[in-house]
Amino acid sequence: MAPVQFGHGAGEEEVLSKSRPRGQLLMIDHRDSFTWNLVQAFLSLGMEVEVVRSDEGLPIGGLLGRSTRFSHVVVGPGPGRPSDLTVARESLEACRGRIPWLGVCLGHQVLAESLGAKVIPTGSPVHGKGDSIEHDGSGIFRGLPNPFVAARYHSLAIDSATLPAALQVVAWAGGRGETTGTIDPGLVRTRKSGGVGGDRTIMAIAVPGEATWGVQFHPESFMTPDGPVLLANWLDGVPGPIHTGSPALSDIGSKSEELDETPRS
Repeated sequence: MAPVQFGHGAGEEEVLSKSRPRGQLLMIDHRDSFTWNLVQAFLSLGMEVEVVRSDEGLPIGGLLGRSTRFSHVVVGPGPGRPSDLTVARESLEACRGRIPWLGVCLGHQVLAESLGAKVIPTGSPVHGKGDSIEHDGSGIFRGLPNPFVAARYHSLAIDSATLPAALQVVAWAGGRGETTGTIDPGLVRTRKSGGVGGDRTIMAIAVPGEATWGVQFHPESFMTPDGPVLLANWLDGVPGPIHTGSPALSDIGSKSEELDETPRS
């Protein structure tokens, strides 16, 4: 199957180009429906998007290494383990220091494992739940409320005890509980939920000094009303922060000894 390309009509392009030069984004799809929500989100921000499927043997590393065609690369969500995703890892290697790269959910885990962290089962899968996310205000989180509400769909997460110096924690699950009800953060009700609310799971990482980011939550979801702001910030090519210490790690504990290592989708 050939790559699928998306763009804008002439009228829409003219309006969007006033606020942002149009760029070409490569989306790596792991056959997950959320990929298309990401595509729509980036189209609305004025990007052209080309979607390639990770299991079709395309030479992503070679393509990105030779070409200046793509201005941004996104590795999307999907089932499975990050260790199995050769194409996603190749895209990261080809982009680092050159092209803004974003990993969403599974893509976030690819970034973590590629740089030496361990990704483990959470013990409490979170599928389709809004949660309170706290952050350090840097880079892609510039201008977002703190905390903000975001959608979580995952059963794996980064083991903070294995986080390498090459990665910076920039967001984590807050202590205010899982959210339910309306998508307006100002009106959301909160409640406790074991393993979800206040679990302090790492929710975003960055490579200091590079436009290389990973988010465990789903910025494209309707349950993440501030997602478009975050994605627009990433399109600006903002680099990861350079901190002397992570504001999150003092509160994030490793769960590796108490977890069942059985893979979950």
